[in-house]
Amino acid sequence: MARRVSPFHKFVDDFCRTPATASSSVRARTRALFTWTTLAAPLVLFVLLAAQKMDLSAPASQVAILGYAGMAASILYLRYFQSLEQATWIFLLSSLVALGGSAALSVDGYMVSLIFLSVTPVKFGLILNWRQCLKFTVVLVAFYSALTGGAMFFGEADFTHAMSLVTFGISAMGAGLATTAYAYRTKRASLHLERKNKEIERLLLQDPLTGVLNRRAFNALKNTEMQRRPIHLLAVIDLDNFKSINDQHGHDVGDEVLTEFAARLTEACGSDGSVYRLGGDEFVVISSAAEPSAEALGIGICESIDAHIVTSAGVIQLDVSVGITKLERSVVDPDQMFREADIATYEAKQASGSTWVVYNSELRPKHERADKLASLLRTAIERASLDIAFQPQYQIESQAIVGFEALARWQTSELGQISPGEFIPIAESSNLIVELDKTVFRNAINLAQDWLMRDQVLSINVSGQTLLSAGFSDFVERQVRASVLGFEQIQIEITETQILTNRDKAIEVCNRLREMGLSIALDDFGTGFSSLSYLSNLPVNLLKIDRSFVQGCDSLSNQKIMRSIAGLARSLGLCVMIEGVERDWQLEIASDLGCNFVQGFYFSRPLSAEKCAHLNGDRRVTQSKSYFSVETPNAQSIG
Repeated sequence: MARRVSPFHKFVDDFCRTPATASSSVRARTRALFTWTTLAAPLVLFVLLAAQKMDLSAPASQVAILGYAGMAASILYLRYFQSLEQATWIFLLSSLVALGGSAALSVDGYMVSLIFLSVTPVKFGLILNWRQCLKFTVVLVAFYSALTGGAMFFGEADFTHAMSLVTFGISAMGAGLATTAYAYRTKRASLHLERKNKEIERLLLQDPLTGVLNRRAFNALKNTEMQRRPIHLLAVIDLDNFKSINDQHGHDVGDEVLTEFAARLTEACGSDGSVYRLGGDEFVVISSAAEPSAEALGIGICESIDAHIVTSAGVIQLDVSVGITKLERSVVDPDQMFREADIATYEAKQASGSTWVVYNSELRPKHERADKLASLLRTAIERASLDIAFQPQYQIESQAIVGFEALARWQTSELGQISPGEFIPIAESSNLIVELDKTVFRNAINLAQDWLMRDQVLSINVSGQTLLSAGFSDFVERQVRASVLGFEQIQIEITETQILTNRDKAIEVCNRLREMGLSIALDDFGTGFSSLSYLSNLPVNLLKIDRSFVQGCDSLSNQKIMRSIAGLARSLGLCVMIEGVERDWQLEIASDLGCNFVQGFYFSRPLSAEKCAHLNGDRRVTQSKSYFSVETPNAQSIG
């Protein structure tokens, strides 16, 4: 509740033109000065006149009146010049002049003035700081001493009057020193409070985990300082695989990674760069120096994390995407620079490994299209308006249909047909991939349950983010149980790199799915870095050899790789499927290499659900379970 202001104080504030934003201490000092000037000074002057000790023609009287006039003038000085401290010193010096004039008139006038002046340090010790209060006390004591000595020397005061003067002097000195001590303690408390406030402000602008500046500091910089200080480069940095680190090793290890990365980033930016953590794994670097160049900054940031980060959970490998924009205009627009750097970061994310990209105008249309597609895709997912196509999979020996792979298709009214190669990366970068995968999974089962034979498998692609998302296995179980399909008719396709990124968690989820009866296919096999070393421990049933090997299978080296993969798979009890078969000679080579299944345009392009139903219409069931049974030699539980 606001304190009620008295009419007198309101009058003082209005008369002295005290700013509305002035602190309570400034208001108190102003009111004290006004009170002493307008009330106490005239009162003392009235006492002297009433005692008939003042001869207006005498020089001493004129000096005294001049002193009192100076005291009154201090309030006018405050009103028109708005300097409280200077007005206070005018009042104090005028008080000394008035005291000297009054003392020269008579000892009685001198003592009356002393009574008034001796308590002045007590009042003004609260107005000025303790150093000024001490100075005034010393001046006052010296003045007392000079007047007392002069009065006794010229015979104007006897011993009794002299002792009275000494008593007043001691009282004034004691009051001044006591007030000085109080003001000193108050000043120390004020400084302590000021330091605390600065510490609170620092904590508000500092990221508590990494020690670098935070989003609040970056927003304050954008709103004020970036308009004045020179900005040469602005970079936005994202850690590409940070979520998988949290999922696999826990948030404590993730915090260790962020702390070490922030330290390396600060070192890479040098003294002319400022590092901000906007949240999660997103950082911003601002450089105000002409050097380094954008290229040197990008290289420095990427090289700063080339060395592995050692944590309590072991060695962690990081990849970063860095987008940089340069100031190439006279007026700084912080929001525009940030958008440009963000666009460059998005472009860097499309490449593999740690990459930096410098913004150029050609990137904007591409980014605007990506933003547009992300918005449309979000709506399509919410409305479940994505189409599903199904591509048949065939056994090489009998050329019987053993399954169908569900493929997402997206037709927009504004932009026409959008390729999966374009909208799937957008879904991943826009945090839509989990909902996209679940929508495709749900729609594919609903469509296929009307025509899928019991010895056929419905193969559905799942991203690494979806596989590792919370409750994914429960989602799969609910969807399959709600349909007429059996668990053994559902196959989950994952890529090799998804398992290698977070191997333990991925294996745990895959084992859970296999326990339900689902089969697991390892897609794009052969494109990873550690395929063969990890394969013996992966809970999979089927290897799908990447189409890049098939397209170059006329090469003897590619044939040797495919033969080795097929032999390895057979030794582990796994089936092998080759993707992208488009020519009869590719089919012959696949058969000669000992592969089990094929998929590609040679047999069929992706079909609508209606055409798949027609394709299965006259077919007889040849066996009671799918070709991709989970009961394989590699179906052990992997820890």
